[in-house]
Amino acid sequence: MCGGRDPRNRSPLDRVATEGAPKPFGHYAQATVTPDGAIHVSAQLAVGGAALPESAVGVQARQVLSNLLSIVEAAGGATDSVAKVTLYVTEIADWEAVDLVFDKAFGDHRPERSFR
Repeated sequence: MCGGRDPRNRSPLDRVATEGAPKPFGHYAQATVTPDGAIHVSAQLAVGGAALPESAVGVQARQVLSNLLSIVEAAGGATDSVAKVTLYVTEIADWEAVDLVFDKAFGDHRPERSFR
């Protein structure tokens, strides 16, 4: 038994696909929704919109969060249903710019966040 339920009676994971974010590479899904309704979003890059590899970190962060939130909404979630975000920031000097974008994207909702 897995989590108190018979695993043979569990429904398969629902794959999420939206045109509001870049298509995933290979056979991956933009996100999956578990039988209990939890949404697990795949890693996002600063791809789409005005973001380019040489863009300022704030532009890249806005694009990543835009992609993420488009996927969450396509899966039936909302900005205020995001429980955790893990951000990979390569330069600590970029922390303030990324933090400002994060604050604007989530407003008063403060999901758990990890910076690496």
